[in-house]
Amino acid sequence: MGEIDPRDLNARFAAKYRGMTMRKLAILALLWALPAGAQDITGLWASEPSPKRGAVLHVMLSPCGGNICGTIQAAFNTKRADLVGRGLLFDMVPDGQGHWSGGQMWLPPLDTNVSASLALRGEALAVRACMLLVCRTQLWHRVP
Repeated sequence: MGEIDPRDLNARFAAKYRGMTMRKLAILALLWALPAGAQDITGLWASEPSPKRGAVLHVMLSPCGGNICGTIQAAFNTKRADLVGRGLLFDMVPDGQGHWSGGQMWLPPLDTNVSASLALRGEALAVRACMLLVCRTQLWHRVP
């Protein structure tokens, strides 16, 4: 039987090992670059009932460019049929830490846009709207 050149074995082992390591590193890099699942706020959310009439909105949050926007999908306990299909949240900029800010929120009772921010709080989404120096926060929950 002929002798096996150790340099040949080392080269074949190194090539195989290097390929496996590069694949693992590439997969890890991709996983690290993806946003955490807990920070995905896209989907259907239910607002808190309004203080006066108990109106509840179902709002679909979805990407708009690199930001998040929200459209009213359904309105309950209100006589305002014109709400459905209307934009509610606009250009919420993600900061990568479970917060979105820099956007606007349309306030249906006042028919005006105000500054807004979003923050994940466990399974709830804190939606904060500010007009001048007055701010109000609601906790929204996902619609199953």
